[in-house]
This record gives sequence, C-alpha cells and structure tokens, in this order.
Amino acid sequence: MTKKIRPHGAFRRNQEPLWAFSSVLLRHRAARKGTPMYKLHLPVTVTVGLSGFRDLSTVEDLLMFLDEWPAARRGPIREEVRRLCLAVYAGEATVEDARAAFVAFARIMNVLEPTFDAVPGYDIEASQTSTRLA
Repeated sequence: MTKKIRPHGAFRRNQEPLWAFSSVLLRHRAARKGTPMYKLHLPVTVTVGLSGFRDLSTVEDLLMFLDEWPAARRGPIREEVRRLCLAVYAGEATVEDARAAFVAFARIMNVLEPTFDAVPGYDIEASQTSTRLA
C-alpha cells in the first residue's frame, strides 16, 4: 500500500487550509459571519511605493498592510504590532492601542504620511508637549 502525497496547500475534506486564517481574508470572513469591523477613530495614512498613499481605517487594513510588509524588513517590532492588532479580535486590546502601536511602527519605518488631523497633535502624548510660559 503506497502513501498518497498531497501537493502543498492541499487539505482533507471539512478542513480549512492554513492560509484561511490569513488577515487578508479577515474582512471577507467578518462580512460573512456578521463579526463587527473594528474601525479606527482617525485613519492612518501611509506611503506605498514611490508616490502612492494609502488610508488605513480599520484594524483589518492595518493587518493587511503589515502582512504586505517586505519579508526582508520584517522584525520584532512589526511582529509585536501585528500581535497587538490580532489581540483586538480576542478582546485583549483596544482599537486605540492597536492604532497607537501602528502609528509608532510607521514612524520608525518612515512610512507614516504627515496629514492634517481634525485635532492637531492628537497622536502626541500630553507629557511630550511643553507648555512653558515666557
């Protein structure tokens, strides 16, 4: 009796393939199952390519951007931000925590696009600002 070898990516009946849990498919699964979309209060604008920009307005968009990040530039910071975004689904983190971590990651990687927020300086902590009177 010879053992059948399945090609890479093949799976048994009633089992989902490993790639089914990729964040690229989270949006489709959320729409299908009625899971809420986790929206950010303010979208994050990042630079894509040489002259393109992209607005990320949901946690799913953040995960897709992180999954599209080049493998050569991936590191522990990206992995921590990705874990925090996934923790939103488990209820272990808030959407605002995920957004703040992603904004910090985008600043470090120099892909955060400066935008004119509705509230200037919204992302800056109060302890970072200095209000000295002359």
